[in-house]
Amino acid sequence: MIQGDYFDQLMSALNQSAIVSITDTRGKIVFANENFCKISGYSMPELIGKDHRVLNSGFHKPEFFKNMWETLKKGQVWSGEIQNRRKNGELYWVQSTISVIVNEKNEVVNYVAIRFEITQMKQAQTLLAESSRLASLGEMASGIAHEINNPLTIILGRLTIAQKKIERNDPPTIVTKELQTIERTVFRISNIINGLKKLARNAVFDPMETFDIVQLINESRDLYLQKLTKSEVKYTFNHTEPIYVNARPLQISQVILNLVSNSIDAIETLPERWINIDIATTDGRCLISVVDSGDGIPPEIASKVMNPFFTTKDPGKGTGLGLSLSKKMVEDSQGKFFYDGTKKNTTFTIDLEIGTLKEKVA
Repeated sequence: MIQGDYFDQLMSALNQSAIVSITDTRGKIVFANENFCKISGYSMPELIGKDHRVLNSGFHKPEFFKNMWETLKKGQVWSGEIQNRRKNGELYWVQSTISVIVNEKNEVVNYVAIRFEITQMKQAQTLLAESSRLASLGEMASGIAHEINNPLTIILGRLTIAQKKIERNDPPTIVTKELQTIERTVFRISNIINGLKKLARNAVFDPMETFDIVQLINESRDLYLQKLTKSEVKYTFNHTEPIYVNARPLQISQVILNLVSNSIDAIETLPERWINIDIATTDGRCLISVVDSGDGIPPEIASKVMNPFFTTKDPGKGTGLGLSLSKKMVEDSQGKFFYDGTKKNTTFTIDLEIGTLKEKVA
């Protein structure tokens, strides 16, 4: 049995470090400790009788809180990270654990939430994620520069040929053919540069969209084409008909870029080197699989590959954040990301919701 003074000391320590609140069965706040008031910027009278929507930052989707309440109504403990908004408008993050309080009849009478502020930790995670993402872009930079230099050489060569044909008074149709080649090459350079600019932007707050995943994969190809060529990796993606999905397109593009890049690194020393991107649709879901010629990942490693900082690459060649970030970005798009150990060859799959025609038109 904990003595009264000792219990008071424990509660005092908890109040100093934790954010504590108690709500009734409707979610209305009936108690908030001093730390809750201090962190949120609201006074006790401003909080009592209100629900936690007073702190809503708008970051989380309605489904997030719906799932939370469904868990609590089952009598289970809910735990997760929540972004809140202080009274002065500043955003902050908390790690929250919510439990039910029952009476002698086992009826739920209250909910108690114990939270710890983790804003600095989240900021550190964001910096690490951004560092890893930019490192991947830096790795692609030399290849992309090569992909731009090649078409520039084509442009200069075609301009020289066109100039000579004009001087010879060749028929306009012949000169036009050269100019059309130049135009196509300029568009290719533009696509590469635009793709790189998009990838350099942080897309975590982009809205969900309905877009053609086939078009996105085709547009992403130029960003890793040189790396494929340099490592002599055969690449196939044979889908042509549009398939619409609901997601954040830039984040999905970043994931595909990361998966293809990882596959190239993994198979570059194998005698047989190929990468296929396959798409399958079933039950309202779209499964995008990046498959390479590797023989799969051993179970003891497969269970760890999604963990932050875990890497099998040589020192200096990987941060160990790529797959964990890819998983997070797909989940941000309300999808699933997993390694498929049932396949003969190494396979990572992105599972997204199929978009409807109505959403596509909108």
